[in-house]
Amino acid sequence: MSETEHTVVFKSNHRPKIVTLCGSTRFPHAYEVATLQWTIRGYVVLSAGATVKKDTYLEAVTGGISPAQKEMLDELHLRKIDMSDEIVVLNVDGYVGDSVREEIIYALVERKGINWLEPFVIDNFGKKIATHEFLVQLANQEKIS
Repeated sequence: MSETEHTVVFKSNHRPKIVTLCGSTRFPHAYEVATLQWTIRGYVVLSAGATVKKDTYLEAVTGGISPAQKEMLDELHLRKIDMSDEIVVLNVDGYVGDSVREEIIYALVERKGINWLEPFVIDNFGKKIATHEFLVQLANQEKIS
């Protein structure tokens, strides 16, 4: 194959939008599907660099992640949000854990667009609520304006 067969040529000089995937790493398949879907739409997709909870390869290679490394990875994910135009919340079955909640709050404060995998979230009382209602609750709790 020639070198030109591997070259991608963009027809315009615009920067594609960038999204960061935010969700529980217990749902690696959701990350794979979302990466493909958003890439095909023409977005640059940033994702979790490590599946800390379930990644046996990561465990074998590193011996596990220390609390300091987990904190660093969480901070690194916020920097990915800084680079992004939008986030995509992978709220599989409505699940949004504490870390993802913090990422959503951060995205709100930083005025990033927010997209959802599913149209509802399970609240702290086990009740399904619409994602827009969830955002209002977060904004009120954090006094985001």
